[in-house]
Amino acid sequence: MPPFSPSAMSWLFVLVANAGLVLHIRRGAKRQVRIAQREERIRIARELHDGLVQDIQALILGIDNARRGHSAQRDAALDHLVIAAEASLDEARARIEHLRTPLADGPLADVLGRRLGEWMQTTGLDMQLCVSGEVRKVSPDVTAELLLIAQECVSNAAAHAGATLVTAHLAFGPRSLMLTVTDDGCGMSPGAARGETPGRFGLRGMRERAELIGGVLFVESSPNGTTVGVQVRARDAYAGRWTALLKRFPNRRE
Repeated sequence: MPPFSPSAMSWLFVLVANAGLVLHIRRGAKRQVRIAQREERIRIARELHDGLVQDIQALILGIDNARRGHSAQRDAALDHLVIAAEASLDEARARIEHLRTPLADGPLADVLGRRLGEWMQTTGLDMQLCVSGEVRKVSPDVTAELLLIAQECVSNAAAHAGATLVTAHLAFGPRSLMLTVTDDGCGMSPGAARGETPGRFGLRGMRERAELIGGVLFVESSPNGTTVGVQVRARDAYAGRWTALLKRFPNRRE
């Protein structure tokens, strides 16, 4: 059998190299598909938790509060719960259709104020909103995620903390936007504050939502209550020509 010529060996080397490259690309593509599927499952779980689960939980709390009221109060509370259930159904349909949630319609402070009023009706907790700094237009994506984080905080305060008052504070700063939600409940265990409680996805979901908008979430808890805060850099939080320009320079310090 004649030996391979140098040119034949070169071609053989090229074929083997190309075959290895194709195999590497295919493995990489499969790995990316698995990562995308895992991220999609996480996103769906987060949407279910922050949407349907919280709405059902709020309705249960509202029904429980209504049962303890007088007849006139009970009727008014039940009427409000019917309206809340219909709104939840509409929102669920919108999410299924991949439409933008109605929570993001309008300025952040205005929508948050309205939502706090609705949550006060369904949970029976007192709600307060404080706004500081020069109010600026906030990106719709950031608005939607911050509202869902606030909703999770209120849900936790009503369902787990035994709170009576929830205070939300929006601080519009030149370098960042800060949302803090504080309750006067019994606080969290250290494990719960770190998001390590089995079967509880709320804190983990809030951290993921904060990361989606380039923000950082922190939790401070004591026997006198819990504060959850989200800080988002100005270039990620505010809508406008200059902030859009700054996003082109990710390494620029704010």
